[in-house]
Amino acid sequence: MDALPEVPPGVDIAVARDAGGVTLSWSAYKVDGPRHSGAVGLALWLCFWVVGWFFAGRAIVLGQGHLFLFVWFVGWTVGGAAVVWILVQGFRPIRPEFVRLEADRLQYYPGRGPSESRSCADLPSGGVMPVTPSPAADVPRAAIRAFAVDRVSGRQRLYFDAHDIRTEIGGCLTEAERAWLLAALQGWFGESRTAAAWTRGDYRADK
Repeated sequence: MDALPEVPPGVDIAVARDAGGVTLSWSAYKVDGPRHSGAVGLALWLCFWVVGWFFAGRAIVLGQGHLFLFVWFVGWTVGGAAVVWILVQGFRPIRPEFVRLEADRLQYYPGRGPSESRSCADLPSGGVMPVTPSPAADVPRAAIRAFAVDRVSGRQRLYFDAHDIRTEIGGCLTEAERAWLLAALQGWFGESRTAAAWTRGDYRADK
């Protein structure tokens, strides 16, 4: 696409062009507060967990344990493994959400971060609503019906329909950012006006 709307102040969407097309990307997570604020507490808990696990395991190996200790040891092991998993997920690198627009194709990647759910949809009331991103999509331009914006339970959504699948884009964007992205997508798609949203406004991850 040759032209994009001018990015206004306050719209944090990066534009990268290359010979094949243009990529629009933005942060998949708008983090409130330090990202690893709970990691120190979990790490400290793991230190005590290791001590308890060692002594309980030692007693069982030496034949000094009993049924209750064995059951406790199994539960303690599972709990420790769960905490380690949470810590690992919390330190996963955050990858940006993006839409790549080529002459005859659209690629969408929902980004990645410390969790699948994203509590980052700012509502006009000032509240926050959890957002579950749509899966990645790679669709021909001819298969896309339209780009549209609607509002469900007070939350604004930008989406497109293709192959009877609805894909939401930019669940964590502000409404100003979403409006700019919609204009850019419509410019690529050749639309001159906002497409009408579904009457029901219901979300479908698949048919």
